[in-house]
Amino acid sequence: MAIIAYSGVDDLVKQKSSYVTWVLPTTGDTGQPLEAAGFPDKTVQAFGTAVTSITMEGSNDPRVLTDAVNAVWFPLVDPQGNAITKTAAFGEVLLESPRFIRPNLTTGTAVTVIVACRIGTF
Repeated sequence: MAIIAYSGVDDLVKQKSSYVTWVLPTTGDTGQPLEAAGFPDKTVQAFGTAVTSITMEGSNDPRVLTDAVNAVWFPLVDPQGNAITKTAAFGEVLLESPRFIRPNLTTGTAVTVIVACRIGTF
């Protein structure tokens, strides 16, 4: 189990948006926590070689900053109230806006997760 760093592209001046990508290589990997509460609109997309179970998680636990492994996380939900736990490639809007978000690859390999974050209207 590894915590995988994200990479990002910001276009805050022109588009008021940010795009963050994690590439999770194997079962048990989680994404580096992304502090995203300032982005009220977030959409996640995941795809890869073998997406067998991935969950988008959130946390307001301050331990995320010092001990992300032992911090308390909860599954994020879509606008219909369903936990975002998927077994195939997907795209979903994130309903909640906790301080931190991350992907958690329960089982699978070579999964790419991209979160598009928006801070305002275009």
